[in-house]
Amino acid sequence: MRGMLTDALIPDEELLAFKRHFRDLRIEQFNESGHNIRGSEKEKLDRTIKDFIDESDRGGKVS
Repeated sequence: MRGMLTDALIPDEELLAFKRHFRDLRIEQFNESGHNIRGSEKEKLDRTIKDFIDESDRGGKVS
């Protein structure tokens, strides 16, 4: 999960490093958020977490 506004904590350069180390990495972007995703896009955050847990419970790869 990554906020896209200026106060987000993960710059593009660091994101590339994560992608190199975790080949199945999926990034969910929150375009209306910086660091405080819960405060600005709570519904999308909750849905993203639920989708991840549901997919993990089914034993599948999260898409």
